[in-house]
Amino acid sequence: MISKTTPPGISLEKKNKPTPIKNSHPRDDTRFIPEPFKKVARGMEEQFINYMLGQMNKSVDKAKDASSAMDYYNSLQDNERSKILANKDGGLGLQKVILNQMYPKHLRNEAQFNAQMNMLKGKRPPAQQNGAIQKYRDNGPQPQNGITLKGANHE
Repeated sequence: MISKTTPPGISLEKKNKPTPIKNSHPRDDTRFIPEPFKKVARGMEEQFINYMLGQMNKSVDKAKDASSAMDYYNSLQDNERSKILANKDGGLGLQKVILNQMYPKHLRNEAQFNAQMNMLKGKRPPAQQNGAIQKYRDNGPQPQNGITLKGANHE
């Protein structure tokens, strides 16, 4: 018979159980996305859900032909259902996919967000940058180290 003895210095008891790492502050991807982008993504998801509900209703056999008033009422119901589904807990997930295409994750930071919001509000860039842009517009590209750039219009 084989004895189950452990060599000296080795313990089979589990003293330190690994604990799962919990992310106490999950990154909120949508925090730095301007509201107009979110509205567009939400609207696109609403349109998709509305279309999907309309196609689902067409696939169901109906007992009798509905009047145009009943068709209109059903389309209003589908429209309201699509709004509810799109706004409930992030919708079906299409908003996230659309936002990833329109506003990629690498742009989701505070500096980019502030710049985007200033642009949406119609604010101009700082005066220092604006002056450099105006100088370039007035004079065109300048020669560097005495080399004239081809195609530059210098008078």
